[in-house]
Amino acid sequence: MNMKIAFASSSSGGLEDTVSPVFGRARTFTIVELENGEIKNVTTIENPAVQLPGGAGIQTAQFIAEQGVTHVVAGNFGPNSSMILAQMGIEMIRMEGIKIKDAVEKIKSGEYQKFEIQPVPGPGAPVGGPGFGPRPGGGWGQGRGFFQAWPWQGPWSWAPSPWMEPIGPERDIEIQYLEFQKRMIEEQINFLKRVLKEIERKIRSLKGI
Repeated sequence: MNMKIAFASSSSGGLEDTVSPVFGRARTFTIVELENGEIKNVTTIENPAVQLPGGAGIQTAQFIAEQGVTHVVAGNFGPNSSMILAQMGIEMIRMEGIKIKDAVEKIKSGEYQKFEIQPVPGPGAPVGGPGFGPRPGGGWGQGRGFFQAWPWQGPWSWAPSPWMEPIGPERDIEIQYLEFQKRMIEEQINFLKRVLKEIERKIRSLKGI
């Protein structure tokens, strides 16, 4: 069992610290490297995004992904951070309130709960519960669950359609939705640019350039 696990830590980090109930604004991360089921290395790093006024989940996920971890442990993961971690193939584990050293033992024995991202259907899909969805008569509002546990919405269709032309107050909701989509796409582009740079760096290193 070879794993590199990032534990969201409640305070200063380390095996004696407890697992944080949150991921994006965890103060520190304790990174535990397991080789053949044994702890080979433990390091503690501060979360550079903890004081950000917004976007902490995205920045933290990108920062943790750059550490080369295979798993991340926290009490919960927001939609932004979970989307990025999932795209990077990093497994998310839900634990909180226990010492990190005990969490390590649970992971080694397989006694843990994975954080699963539920796929989100496109607009108008019959999903129960509150969320953004199309309202009768055009426009978007609190409808049939487009905006619940989304990992990534994606630009479903930019072709002209009735929901692209909301009327009255609906227009403000639509603007907020589109601005949100725009920010997410911009974050995706910035993240992929950083990944590409890292890949190019590794290629040059392997070629001895």
